[in-house]
Amino acid sequence: MIALPDNVVAVRPDLPMALRAKWHTLASPGTWFTGAERVAIAATARHAMALPPALAPPAGAQLSELVTRAARTVAAAAAAIDLIVTDGWVAAGLDHPNLAELIGVVARLSAVDRLFQ
Repeated sequence: MIALPDNVVAVRPDLPMALRAKWHTLASPGTWFTGAERVAIAATARHAMALPPALAPPAGAQLSELVTRAARTVAAAAAAIDLIVTDGWVAAGLDHPNLAELIGVVARLSAVDRLFQ
């Protein structure tokens, strides 16, 4: 059981294991970003969503200003992203494969966080 404000919600027995697996894949190296960078992207996104900053960027995981800005925008203002925004990110050096991985990290983090919000 997970205690939520004013409620107790029954959780399937396999859900905690599935969440641990999701965190493991989130923090693992991707095709374009290292594991440390992916955790830093998740921490940046979580901060932008004004959620508890349980994921602190690991030491040495430095994100460029462009990646930081993109992670914040995807997390907190996804509806404002259009072709002009993404073309601007690509022109600034965040190519499409990197952008796709960044969006995937933020989307998975958001899904897990929203489940327990």
